[in-house]
Amino acid sequence: VSLQWHIDGSGIGDKDFLILVNMKMQSEDFHLPPSALGKSWHRIIDTATWAENQGNYWQSSQSTESIRQYTAHSHSVVVFLEKK
Repeated sequence: VSLQWHIDGSGIGDKDFLILVNMKMQSEDFHLPPSALGKSWHRIIDTATWAENQGNYWQSSQSTESIRQYTAHSHSVVVFLEKK
């Protein structure tokens, strides 16, 4: 099972988040939706084992800007924040 969930907080003056959940035994490629004008999706959490040495978390000021596609490793959750 894999799931992509967009939490639209901008409608109430808050932040937008994108959550990718991959519970499959293999990696899954996700296509990220277009971000708002002048903004982009930035990875702030990835629970994959490769990110454990980084604490699986990045401050939003140190987050990685994502392109239009992201590969979520098996049995992992990835969270993106939309920001300028």
